[in-house]
Amino acid sequence: MNWLQRHRERLAKFAPQPSADEMRLATAIQGAWVVERHAAGADGEIEPRIFVTSPTLRGTFKFSPESAERRIRLAFPDLPDAAVVVAVRHLTDRVSSYLTEKTFPVTEARRSFVRDWAADGELFRL
Repeated sequence: MNWLQRHRERLAKFAPQPSADEMRLATAIQGAWVVERHAAGADGEIEPRIFVTSPTLRGTFKFSPESAERRIRLAFPDLPDAAVVVAVRHLTDRVSSYLTEKTFPVTEARRSFVRDWAADGELFRL
């Protein structure tokens, strides 16, 4: 056993371990479905709405940090306040990563003379 491995084991022995509820909550957040829907607003503009579905968090709800905190506190009443704040941030990060994945523009494949020389009819014309 080398020094680094012994050092990690010593640190792990004194590190705070997550509770069973914290582990269940982290698994529920990681397995939640995030769905984006669009609806016409009061002024006629299309507004996006984000829904999160998780059976552990009691079904589907329209996402906002306040509603996420309310759902987490209902599902896990014994969870400390610090763990609830961390869980809300985790769910917010998960939703924002889902939204940024969807916003990448679709681009055409890059053109290159290496790939396109056979398609160019004028290149080998005699």
